[in-house]
Amino acid sequence: MQLFLLEVRKRTETPSIIWLHDGLWIVCEVDNQVLYAAESQVRRPLSPLYLRSQSLFAIVDLHAAWQAAASQRPPPPHPPLFDKCSRGTKR
Repeated sequence: MQLFLLEVRKRTETPSIIWLHDGLWIVCEVDNQVLYAAESQVRRPLSPLYLRSQSLFAIVDLHAAWQAAASQRPPPPHPPLFDKCSRGTKR
C-alpha cells in the first residue's frame, strides 16, 4: 500500500489522500489512469503471476456507493445532541 501511495504521489498532485484501514480515499479529481499506472508499477516487482491476474485494487466511487446504500434504506434518525434530564440540575 505504501508503494502504491508513493507511485500515485509521483504521478499527480493531490489535495488530500486519507489512508483507511482497508484502502485509500483519493479525491475524484485524480484520473483513474494514474491509479492504474501506479498499480502496474507496484505489481512489477511482486511476481509475474500478478501481472496476469485481476487488479489488486478496486476503484470505487464512494458517492455513488453511498447513494445506492441510501436509496435501499432510510437514513437512521439522528439522536438529540443532549438528552433531556429527568430531574433538575444544579450547578
